[in-house]
Formats: sequence, structure tokens, C-alpha cells
Amino acid sequence: MGIRGEGSVKEENNAYGKRDWMADLKKYEDFLRKINLGKYSNLREIKTVEQNLPKEMLPLDIYYEYYWDKTDFKDFNDVFEIYWEEKLHHIMKFIEKYFMDAPFPSLKRA
Repeated sequence: MGIRGEGSVKEENNAYGKRDWMADLKKYEDFLRKINLGKYSNLREIKTVEQNLPKEMLPLDIYYEYYWDKTDFKDFNDVFEIYWEEKLHHIMKFIEKYFMDAPFPSLKRA
């Protein structure tokens, strides 16, 4: 029995055509093997509060699009660039709303 009872377990139709789950799994495993964890070791101590941010600022939709829908496994820097391009206006609105009255001269508009 296939996914949702249709077709084989190996393939499923989606918005991008037929999906070969086994090929996608191999592609994902290959992507994981190539990640240089040492490159990001300095980030281990950083604590995030992203779940408290407005949903418009969260990167989850980008990960779903590239990792799930397209299986285009981009590295952190590529995802960050996409995030920055797509979410910058939301970030700026957030800063204006919560920090423009704060004592941060560098954030205030001239």
C-alpha cells in the first residue's frame, strides 16, 4: 500500500510532479554527510527566541519549500540569504514597532 493508499511507497505525485521518496532520502542523506558541523560550532552556545517572534519572521516556510517541496538542500548561508531577501521587510517592521523608541541611536532613522 502506498502513501495515502495510492501508488507505490516509492513515488507520490505532488505540485512538482512525481516524487521518488527513495531518491529524495538518498539526496537528503548525502546532504547531511556534507555538512561541516565544525564550521558552525560557534553557534552551539547561542540561545534563540525565534518561536516567540511573529510567524512572518520565522524561516520555517523557507525550509519547507526547499527541503520538502523541492528537495533542494541548501546550506545555512544560502538559506540565510533567501531568508534575508524574503523577510527583511518583516524584520524592519518588527524593529520599528518594538525598538524605535528604545535608546538605540543606530536604529533610529535620520
